[in-house]
Amino acid sequence: MRRKHIVILAVLAWFVAEWYAFWAVAEAIGLGGALLLGLATSILGGLLLKKLGQDTIAALRRNLDGGVLRESAVVDGTLTAIGAILLILPGFLSDVVGFVLALPVIRQWLTGRLAPAPAFTAPRAPKQPKVVDLSADLWKPVDEPR
Repeated sequence: MRRKHIVILAVLAWFVAEWYAFWAVAEAIGLGGALLLGLATSILGGLLLKKLGQDTIAALRRNLDGGVLRESAVVDGTLTAIGAILLILPGFLSDVVGFVLALPVIRQWLTGRLAPAPAFTAPRAPKQPKVVDLSADLWKPVDEPR
């Protein structure tokens, strides 16, 4: 089988599994409850994605000021974004995976597996010297203004 067919079958299988999960939740709490729960998880995913964006911008500013960008921070942010997007998408199976990825313990474990590299050091601008050493013929005293 070609890779394209495998991907199509996997997407169809996920869609069918999501449909059965929605049916099971609707049977348990009613259709209105299932729809409200789906809406609530989508709103939660949107809020998580918004918070992630704000935290990521703050972390990047903080890390780049110090000249260090940790690869683990990038992987952690990516996993959180995937979790938030899965929460936004309709479907209770995607919500479960999204909630799992939203848990810091799971993200730390996955980050340790996906990004064991230490750190990336960004190039820094050269520091300005605090003392300028000139020979006697390159400077002259200047009178202080009154």
